[in-house]
Order: sequence, then C-alpha cells, then structure tokens
Amino acid sequence: SNITTMNQSYTPIKRKSTSDLINNQIQLESTPPNTTITDEQIEFPEGGIQSYVPLMYESTLSISPVIATLTNLSIFAKLLTTLLETHATSNSWIMTWFLFMFFNGMTLFGDYSDKFTTILPTIIGSILVLISTSLIPTTSSFLGMLINFGLLGLGSSCQYLSSIITISHFFHKRRGYALGVCLSTGG
Repeated sequence: SNITTMNQSYTPIKRKSTSDLINNQIQLESTPPNTTITDEQIEFPEGGIQSYVPLMYESTLSISPVIATLTNLSIFAKLLTTLLETHATSNSWIMTWFLFMFFNGMTLFGDYSDKFTTILPTIIGSILVLISTSLIPTTSSFLGMLINFGLLGLGSSCQYLSSIITISHFFHKRRGYALGVCLSTGG
C-alpha cells in the first residue's frame, strides 16, 4: 500500500522480525543461503601438539595470574588501606573500579579478537598488568591507585579473554575439557 502526501509517493518498509535479523547474522558470508554447516565440516586441530601447546601456554602463563589477582582482591584491599592510610570503605571504590574494568574491558577487545587475532590483546594485557603492578607500591594517592587498578583490570581482561578465545579456536568437540584444564590452573 502506497501513501501519497504532497505529490510524493512513499512505500512503507516492511520491518524484519528479530528472528530474521538473528538468522541473517548467524549465516556465514561464505556459505550460500539455506546452507547448514555440520560439525564434520568444521576443521579444528582437536588434540595433538597443535592444540595442546596453546592450551598449556594459555593456562599457565596467561590465565593463572588473572585468576590469582581476582582471588586475592581482599589482600589488595588490605594493602591499599596500609599504603593510602585510609578507611577500607574508601578503598572499596578502587576494587569496584578494577572489577568494572575487568568485566567490561572484555567488550573492548572481544570484537577485535574475533575479527583478527588474540596476539595483540595478549601483549597489551601483559604490558598493562606489568606496568600497573609495578606502580602500585610507589603510588600514594587515591587517584593514582584508581588509575593503576583500572589499568590492572583492563590488562587482566585482555589476558583472560584472549585465553578463552584461543582455546575456543583450537578445540571444538573437546572444548569443555580444554576450557576446564585452562581455568583450573588458576585455582
């Protein structure tokens, strides 16, 4: 049905449903429409040295420090009370900022990691963690600690996300086992 107003004709655009939009996003660009991809068509190393070396690297060198940092947040809070000579409630803002940067920082690098590679976020995360942990003992102001723990949160999120994505790129059928091994090293 056309709508005519002031000598111009408009044709209403049919809105796509949510399921149509989701289905369009799920289909791969390289596959023709109405084609499904089976598990047998997806190629993953699935074992052997090609997949277990990245698993061991990511689990020992990348994810262990991140989980150790998350586990020891209460020790960091006590350290901040000593370094800043403030009450513990003031320092809770710093820990909250760290957790905010950790969980929301993954959205910054997640899209990049999916499109390109996980090497750059891993390097950036390692550098940010190294810088921030080196500066924590030398900082005596609230704002300095807020910045340091923000950088620590961003760096930790880069390392954590890169580890999960790397493992997901090397395993398909045994992905749950591989992620379990990777995540168990930090506990």
